[in-house]
Amino acid sequence: MKQYPLTTSYKLYYSSISLLLLIPSIGFAYLFRYITVCYLPFILLVIVAIIRAGIWLRNERIIISEKSIIYRTIDITVECFWQDVKSIRNVFINRLFTKQECLVIDLPQMKILRSSIFGIFFHHTNWTMQLPVIPLSCFSNNWRNAEIGRQIKEYAPHLFVKEKSA
Repeated sequence: MKQYPLTTSYKLYYSSISLLLLIPSIGFAYLFRYITVCYLPFILLVIVAIIRAGIWLRNERIIISEKSIIYRTIDITVECFWQDVKSIRNVFINRLFTKQECLVIDLPQMKILRSSIFGIFFHHTNWTMQLPVIPLSCFSNNWRNAEIGRQIKEYAPHLFVKEKSA
C-alpha cells in the first residue's frame, strides 16, 4: 500500500480558500463587535475553521493497493475496488472549486469506511448529483508520469485501453 498526500501547491490553494471563506465571518464579527453575545460565536467559528482546515490539509490522501483505492478526507473515507472504477475523466469538483482528472466510480460499489455528518451531507449529495469521483491531480503535479500513475496503470489497465485506441 502506498499513500499519496496532497501536493504542496494544493495545500497552499486549500489554505487560501479557507482563509477567503473566513473573511465574511471576521467582517460580520467586526460589525457586531460591541455586542458580545454576537461576537463570541464568530470567534469560536473562526478558531474551529482554522483547526479544521489544518486537519484537512494533513489528512487528505489516497491509498493505493493491488485490489483497491482508498480516498480519505477529513469528512469521509471511501474504498473502491479497481474493477469498479469506470473511467478517468476531467470533472469539476464543487468543494475544491477546480476541474481535475478524476477516477469515476460505480456508486453502488463504493464502500464508505468512515464518515462524519459533513461527509454524508457534502460528499453524498455531490456524488448523487454528479459523478462519484476520486480526484487525482491534487496528489501529484503530473500524476500520469509519476509513481501514482504507474500504479494505477498496473492495477487498473482497463482505464487506459480507450486512450490507446484513440
